[in-house]
Amino acid sequence: QTAGDGPLEMYIEHIAQGKELGIKGDKPHSYKGGKADIPIMEGLRKHVGPDFDLLLDPVCSYTLREAIEVGHVLEELDFVWLEEPFHERKMNLYQELCSALTIPVMGTEMLENDMDLCAQWLIHGATDLLRATARFGTTQVLKAAHFAELHGTSIELHATGGLFGHIHAQLGCAIANNDYFEEMPGRREDTKAAAARMGMMSLPQIVDGMLIPVDGPGWGVEWDMAQFEKGTVEII
Repeated sequence: QTAGDGPLEMYIEHIAQGKELGIKGDKPHSYKGGKADIPIMEGLRKHVGPDFDLLLDPVCSYTLREAIEVGHVLEELDFVWLEEPFHERKMNLYQELCSALTIPVMGTEMLENDMDLCAQWLIHGATDLLRATARFGTTQVLKAAHFAELHGTSIELHATGGLFGHIHAQLGCAIANNDYFEEMPGRREDTKAAAARMGMMSLPQIVDGMLIPVDGPGWGVEWDMAQFEKGTVEII
């Protein structure tokens, strides 16, 4: 979920949308800066209590100093991870950040098109977790997942992915060291409508906060063949 530069109440509203589906975690996005984020994260933890997963993505809005300061606060608040606090142009800054914090740091989101490069970040201590997307192919995601497993860490898939979530849903269930599926409950109806315009009749389901991939051939997608036939101009 995201509230960007919104107030605490907006984040709480997004959490409520997820709870309607039984979702037991939330990843606020923010680009207000570290000083402004700290009281909001404290407010979120107070609101949801200790048994709700919270993860922070500041969308590259921090300096190294801010990331360290906020990271220590997140450790006290028992957040799951700190994601991409600043741009990934300088590996040495991420190495310093990982060394300074005990909370896991999630880097490599902007590098996820190159799994070899992401592996180097993990080897050299510039990230604690790996980010990946199947938009650049599923084989490299599986290879990266095994690599992360050998290094005792997890790989987390970025956003819902291709086919409106079907691909990442199937991959997430196939990868043992993957903990989360990114969903935006407030946009789910819009996603369904967009999928329907492409002839897609189903999305992965969320039941009691758990992702249920569609059980079918291939990626499990159910297509509206009548819609395809209606739009067919010529069969060659």
